[in-house]
Amino acid sequence: MNREQLKLNVEELQKKGYVYKRIAKELSITVSSARYICSKHNESKLDQEVCKHCGSKIKSIKAKKKMIKF
Repeated sequence: MNREQLKLNVEELQKKGYVYKRIAKELSITVSSARYICSKHNESKLDQEVCKHCGSKIKSIKAKKKMIKF
């Protein structure tokens, strides 16, 4: 199975609601590989979002949460 086919299969299973462990088992890949492919797929979806008012692309920025010390 080539990389593109694997990516499509992972995306299809994710849309069906499968968790990473089940995707990995179905496609005979590691859980970390399934998680990586899903995260890359989600990032590409975020890059495609556009502003409703001006039509410019919106890119989300991930921020770290500040740790609270007790």
